Amino acid sequence: KASAKTVDALRGLEFTDIACGTAFTVALTASREAYAWGKNNQGQCGVGHNGNVQVPQLIAPLLGVEALGVACGTGHAVVVTP
Repeated sequence: KASAKTVDALRGLEFTDIACGTAFTVALTASREAYAWGKNNQGQCGVGHNGNVQVPQLIAPLLGVEALGVACGTGHAVVVTP
């Protein structure tokens, strides 16, 4: 049975957008940082490897990018910029 759970690694952060692909999630904070976690066999989490991401990780290549939104598909994620 599915149920809601607190993600301790994200506690205290304010989010402006979140998107889910097939078994992975990308979330954007109010300070424009993007975090990803879940299935990552195609590198869809953008964290620099293709191993599954058990705990949300900051997507370092997006630091300094003015991210406005996120979207996900089956095996990819997109960050919307101006």
